Amino acid sequence: QDLKPAVEAAYRTDGTDGLIGESLAALFVVDEFLNHPTDFDRYIAISPSLWWGQQALAKSADARLAAPNQPPRVLWLSIADEGGAMQSGVDLVVAALKAHPNPGVAWTYAPYPAEKHSTIYHPAATRALREVFPAIP
Repeated sequence: QDLKPAVEAAYRTDGTDGLIGESLAALFVVDEFLNHPTDFDRYIAISPSLWWGQQALAKSADARLAAPNQPPRVLWLSIADEGGAMQSGVDLVVAALKAHPNPGVAWTYAPYPAEKHSTIYHPAATRALREVFPAIP
């Protein structure tokens, strides 16, 4: 309620907005995507810590995405070579996205098996920003 109007007042914008995060910040991004789907237009989650809280957020994805009248939005999701609860949490979200296709919800899953949690941000963020916010010709 405060930040978005301040940004729009200070900078030239086109009304499209997004949220990006890595690790625990990406957990927040996925939470926003699932639980507050009208807050942003585009969501970028890089190696989200979906293990948090015994994967409660990841486990809720199926029910959240099955809800009718999903607002249009974009999700770009990635994960490094992390395995365990990190990977299985992301797998739950991807399975929910596949199980509940919605024409208004565009999503990309881009795993980075050659990266680690400490190295994924720069390559993934660069690609995600270019794909989610393409340059205007």
